Amino acid sequence: MSKKAISVRLNIEQAALKLFSKLKAGDKVGLVGPVGAGKSTLASLLIKSYGLDYQGSPTFTYINRYFLPQLKTELLHIDLYRGSVSDDILENDSIALIEWCSDEIFALLNPRFTLNIDELHMCSWSER
Repeated sequence: MSKKAISVRLNIEQAALKLFSKLKAGDKVGLVGPVGAGKSTLASLLIKSYGLDYQGSPTFTYINRYFLPQLKTELLHIDLYRGSVSDDILENDSIALIEWCSDEIFALLNPRFTLNIDELHMCSWSER
């Protein structure tokens, strides 16, 4: 039986805290929104919640990797603005924060969480 989608509206800080409390190995998170909406800011807040130093936006590196000892898994912060889905995302049990998650990528990855961030830095949160 599939879970019913839940949708709420949160600011970026609230969304990062909520993700921190819910993420588990293998979760995929789609971050959607226009340039400057706060996708990388949300990722930064989440990564810092784990006590890690944020490496910056992966805009030009495609992917930044962090090890989460609390969850015994890796967290991948991925920017698909200039990239595409790779085996790093598809074939492991990492948590993936995916910026610029297109409809095609949603269909392929079926993320557990989707955060649509608007110009006012507010998130429409949905969970399946």
